[in-house]
Amino acid sequence: GGKIINPKANHVILYSMDKVIDTFFINAENKFIGKLEDVKEGLYYFVHGYENQFVYLEPNDSLMLSLNTWNFDESLVFSGFGADRNNILLDCFLQFEKDERLFYQYNALPPKLFQQKIDSIIRHKIETFEDYALHHPEETASYYELLKTALTYPVYTRIENYPNAHAKKMHLSSFPKTPISFYDFRKDIDLNKDAWMYYPPYSKYVSSFLYNTTYSNGYQPMQNHFSSNFTADLLKTIAT
Repeated sequence: GGKIINPKANHVILYSMDKVIDTFFINAENKFIGKLEDVKEGLYYFVHGYENQFVYLEPNDSLMLSLNTWNFDESLVFSGFGADRNNILLDCFLQFEKDERLFYQYNALPPKLFQQKIDSIIRHKIETFEDYALHHPEETASYYELLKTALTYPVYTRIENYPNAHAKKMHLSSFPKTPISFYDFRKDIDLNKDAWMYYPPYSKYVSSFLYNTTYSNGYQPMQNHFSSNFTADLLKTIAT
């Protein structure tokens, strides 16, 4: 349940992937409440108006939210049982948006310096994960896996995007030569998490990986549009 200030609709819809789980109607006090039966642990998302955000639910949670639609994500706060795990996921999302400008600047760096910056960021993300795990030992293995994904996959996406972004920013006709260890993180990546296909940290990484892998087949940096050969090879990459 929760309260929505300046509501844009009279309801909140809860989804699991593309399946509607329930609809909660907002009363005259801008509040809504409901009870879910037979909840399965996992990632859900709710939609209000044209906005949406993700929540991780477990049986016996008692989760409340508060937000102002004029500043939807930034004003969103969870409370109640299950709040901590959702507030840190929200923090990951907001931090990713704040880092946009920083990563744009890093794209101008040569590969080795870029990797040094990225390695430092990854270490900080892992420290954040370990600190949360230390103070929340009750969380499940599935949640820990999702939290690590929320923290690290946005950075991995930037690594996959770097060759093309660097070439474009520096007006290069070919991709930069990256260190052998540049993609070492891929050994820890699972590309078969169907249940996370709607989750942006995961879905954006998979998309970036597929494009970068296709580029490595001998293509030059993208100019204005993809060639038909590139599109055909992209489809082959997806299929494999």
